[in-house]
Amino acid sequence: MATVKKQIQVGEKPTKEALEEVENAKRFGVTYDDEAPELTNLQLKDFAPAYPEFFKPKKQQITLKLDADIIATFKRTGKGYQTRINAALRKYLENAEKTN
Repeated sequence: MATVKKQIQVGEKPTKEALEEVENAKRFGVTYDDEAPELTNLQLKDFAPAYPEFFKPKKQQITLKLDADIIATFKRTGKGYQTRINAALRKYLENAEKTN
């Protein structure tokens, strides 16, 4: 089995050909060795994105009731207030995890 290696500069979009190669590579099995061992779910849990500014977790739309003053305060901060609410919730959870 051939090993395919490609490098893409940070911020550069992959070409159509590169994306096709990735799709084709999915047909081959993964080979694990000493340099690239198979990791457990517990080990993978500790991973973080190398470039968090490009990481976008999947969003899920829900209906959520918040106090009117909370919404008004965030809306006054301008466009992107929902993203800031999400960031505030994430920060709260990160701090809660540190204290437990």
